[in-house]
Amino acid sequence: MLKELLILVGVVSLFVNLYWLMLYFTFKNHLKKDKRCKGDKLVSILVPAFNEEKSIKKCLTSLVSLDYSKKLLEIIVIDDASTDNTFSIASAFVKKYSFVKLIRSKKNTGKKGGALNLGLKKIKDESRIIVVLDADSFIHKNTLKKMLHFFDEGYDAVSMRYMPWNRKSILAKMQVFEYMYSILWRKLLSVMDSMYVTPGVFSAYSFKALKDVGFFSEDCFTEDMELALKLQKKKYRIAYSFSTTAYTTVPVKLRPYVKQRERWYRGYIDSLRRHKDIFFNRGLGSFGNVLMPLNLFSTVLVIFISSLFFITFLNTVFNFLNWAYKFYLINFDLQTYFVGVFDTSLSVIFQDFVKNFFLNLDLLSFITVFSIFFAGVMLFIVKRTTKEAQGKDLLLFPIFLVFYLPLNSVLWLYSLTLECLGIRRKW
Repeated sequence: MLKELLILVGVVSLFVNLYWLMLYFTFKNHLKKDKRCKGDKLVSILVPAFNEEKSIKKCLTSLVSLDYSKKLLEIIVIDDASTDNTFSIASAFVKKYSFVKLIRSKKNTGKKGGALNLGLKKIKDESRIIVVLDADSFIHKNTLKKMLHFFDEGYDAVSMRYMPWNRKSILAKMQVFEYMYSILWRKLLSVMDSMYVTPGVFSAYSFKALKDVGFFSEDCFTEDMELALKLQKKKYRIAYSFSTTAYTTVPVKLRPYVKQRERWYRGYIDSLRRHKDIFFNRGLGSFGNVLMPLNLFSTVLVIFISSLFFITFLNTVFNFLNWAYKFYLINFDLQTYFVGVFDTSLSVIFQDFVKNFFLNLDLLSFITVFSIFFAGVMLFIVKRTTKEAQGKDLLLFPIFLVFYLPLNSVLWLYSLTLECLGIRRKW
């Protein structure tokens, strides 16, 4: 049964991976630098914040430094009833810059969507472009001009590439690999008008599109994904800005990382459940018929493959340690193992171990070796495309494959279990 299952998964994995490679080579000419906008659009930047005293100063400093006419720009900070110094730090910017505004919620809204909608209520001119930037993120001064041209080309929303900026811990370095893969993946999706998420790291929207879909959901953990699905269902186009990079803070310790991923993964499941009518929806073209079903299937496949690879790795280590212990019992006497002169039973055990080890390795190699090879090929493509510098951190890629991906698989399964059991979601 195991053999048949491995072969089935291997064949399916082969076709899915080849499909993504085909997409890359088909659309790689679209991975070009973005144009620059003239800078003549009215723009409102919303910054939702809750207890962000450690990062909001850097965030707002990057926004007030934007190379964009301050007569056309307004920055609205929404303090969602913070209990730290977030409000006082933001207040200092309001006093210094006339185009910075501050809203303070009397009661925490509980979700980011609620805070964003508070900010949207303050915007009277519906011709404005609405930009969202999380308070733990920051941008370069030319970022805004490089993404606004998409609105002149018929797009209604724009997301952009972003990377972790706090990269000192091993866990943060692992996330760099993950974010690099997502950059290429999202650009390919945008070329096919199939973006299904607009992250809070400087995504932009036309006010008209936001209003038409009912603004942000206030009861969803992943309001950025849920909003993108609503936009897709209304046939609004979502672009992906590739030529400039924003930076965000990522968890550097395991506990906050687990909390973040539980929130993301449960939000992903919840969003798909809310909009399950997108699957195999002829009216949505390739987005509903191909890309979203394939995206869901690829997620399940990655969970399965990385879990299987980790189990295989642990099994191999266990078998090796077991063999080493038996070898130790006879004082590392090779003759006993290979010839069986001193202890025939141990010789038989060793022969069985070698036989089973290589037999199992042969069965698993079809999926593990190919998966590793494909991951390496994609890493080469991603590095070449994104031009993201990693230096010596590139040597951590095996750890990313062996430990980080399986960890994510466990968190996916954990999140799915919580959703199935109906356990209340917590921020």
